[in-house]
Amino acid sequence: MMNILNKQFKGMTLVEGLIAIAISSTVMLGMGYIFSEVSRNFEQEFNRERIIHYGNVALDEITEQLKYTNDITLSTEDNFRRITLKKNDTNVIISANNNEGILIDDKPILRFSFEQEKENSMTLLDFWCDHISPGVGNHSSGFMELIQSIFKIEISIQNNEDGRIYNFKKEVFTPRFYISNKL
Repeated sequence: MMNILNKQFKGMTLVEGLIAIAISSTVMLGMGYIFSEVSRNFEQEFNRERIIHYGNVALDEITEQLKYTNDITLSTEDNFRRITLKKNDTNVIISANNNEGILIDDKPILRFSFEQEKENSMTLLDFWCDHISPGVGNHSSGFMELIQSIFKIEISIQNNEDGRIYNFKKEVFTPRFYISNKL
């Protein structure tokens, strides 16, 4: 009978088990928090890169359209700039709206909203194009003709996820427009 009472069982006590569960729960909660923060930061960075890509592609496409045109007409539509380009015997219209972004002949340059479940992940705030300012002073007519052939393009896009505004600007010399004005 003494042998049965003195026999030691190998295993964990209730207190040791509860301590192990508490430690592993704390570690798992910490890992879950780190994972969610990394995922959130990745998504924010991914959206930021998409907005930057969109802005750069839009500027490049508009630049290409402006470079090879003979006649440029600027107007305003829905608080955005509307650019009508005459190329040979056809017109190309560059316009914009908040939901579709920059449009060439009413077709979006790129898909403007990136997330299917979040319809508007970004908003176009501003699209503007105008001649650059000649600055102060008296300028020759040749200089003024040159200045009138340089256009400044500005695009502002707001990331709806974090509220940040991204501004894109580019100045474009339009050689065909300059030459056609000289003739």
